[in-house]
Amino acid sequence: MSPARKTIDFAENSKHTISFTLFNEERNDMRFIVYAEGDMAQYIVLPSQMIELKKTETTKQYTFDIYLPKEMEPGEHITSIVVKEVPYQEDLPQMVIGATKGLIFQVKVNVPYPGKYLKVDGFEISEANKDQVVTMVLPVTNMGTEKLTNIKAKIEILSPTNEVVDTIDTETISLEPQKRNLLKADWIASVNPGKYYAVATIKYDDKSKKVDTTFEVGKFDIEIVKVETKNFKLGSIAKMDITLKNLWNSEVKDLYGVLDIKDENWDKVAEIKTASIDILPLSEEELNAYWDTEGLKEGRYYINLMLHFNGKVLEKHLLTDLKMNSMTTTMLSATGQLVKTRSHVDRTTILTLLVIILAILNITWMVYYKKKR
Repeated sequence: MSPARKTIDFAENSKHTISFTLFNEERNDMRFIVYAEGDMAQYIVLPSQMIELKKTETTKQYTFDIYLPKEMEPGEHITSIVVKEVPYQEDLPQMVIGATKGLIFQVKVNVPYPGKYLKVDGFEISEANKDQVVTMVLPVTNMGTEKLTNIKAKIEILSPTNEVVDTIDTETISLEPQKRNLLKADWIASVNPGKYYAVATIKYDDKSKKVDTTFEVGKFDIEIVKVETKNFKLGSIAKMDITLKNLWNSEVKDLYGVLDIKDENWDKVAEIKTASIDILPLSEEELNAYWDTEGLKEGRYYINLMLHFNGKVLEKHLLTDLKMNSMTTTMLSATGQLVKTRSHVDRTTILTLLVIILAILNITWMVYYKKKR
């Protein structure tokens, strides 16, 4: 169905002719029942309660009329034209009972308010990282009968603790009755990454309205500051003290870690789950993991640390070097991972080349031996 909606500005005792098109993409014989529902259904005149599409038809246009009365309550009025597919039969009652798929075409009538009235149609805020430009947009419509002048918004940016971070103003505009425009303002996000609130106070002439919304600056992240293991001896249970920093401006609750540990051959040697901790905004906290190293050899071990919180998972990669009396853990960069993968492939490649060389030597020796005989 296209279009899916028609918007009309109210005019007393007016007639409006409206059309929509149905598409027969599957090229089947189809039938639809049509009816109106909503607070303006009594003003809708349908030419037929049935639409029929033959498999030879790709589209079918349907046209109906709406007769608006002398008066209506101010505001938005919406009525739906329901189009439901029914089994392709002759008996209408059976078709109504068996109706399946439904399409909705909406008719919206805007009835102006007496005098001055501004409608705010939303509050849109663009995504941005720290120190980038955030664009804030307020779509507004003059739903009154009089022209509005000096329409302007003051926007307050609030932290999660409701502290005012910054205040910005939009430009000033004017609107004729039933016209729509945008109030816009740009803001440099010189703040820490996190969630923020925006409260807009829109003033027009001697009236005002308030709207609010939430938005985020940057992406959530938790930084691994350091990993320490004190008094370590190979074969004992190592206590890994993992210091995490919450880079977000709100508290992280019930965070726990799962450590997936593999050796240099990429064989899994342990899986550890930590206890849960809370981390205050922009603060550090210690996460403790206990690793039983009994039976392990000196060497490098790769740790995939998955941090679980609020239904989310952050993945971090660590490299641990185990020695008899020391354990050193560092963050593993993307290059480090690539080196690990490449070294594994290199060993396989070397073994394959050795097998090929040995096969060639065997064939050469057999040929030489036969010729000698």
